[in-house]
Amino acid sequence: MKLADIPFEIWMGILITSGYLLSSQILLNILSKFDPDLFNALGSPHIIWNSTPRNNYLFSKWIIDISYKANHEKIRFWRIITQSLLMVSLSWMLFMVFTFMSQFH
Repeated sequence: MKLADIPFEIWMGILITSGYLLSSQILLNILSKFDPDLFNALGSPHIIWNSTPRNNYLFSKWIIDISYKANHEKIRFWRIITQSLLMVSLSWMLFMVFTFMSQFH
């Protein structure tokens, strides 16, 4: 199988997911520097190391929580980017599931 044989939808999913993972790691690095108390409350997560289900749950819950008010501009910016990429990746996944399911009707 050649790379050119992989469908566009798969490449798009890989690109969106990679962007989300990259922005998540940037946000975690910024949190560890500018809000270490919150970073420790989230379990000091990292995308590769110390990536437990509990840490992932706490981070995802924090990303989705609209009541959190960041006190640093970098945290606000990267949180919005990460939230947006999370919503895009979930929407893309749903789109792909429904596209796949519609092939059977």
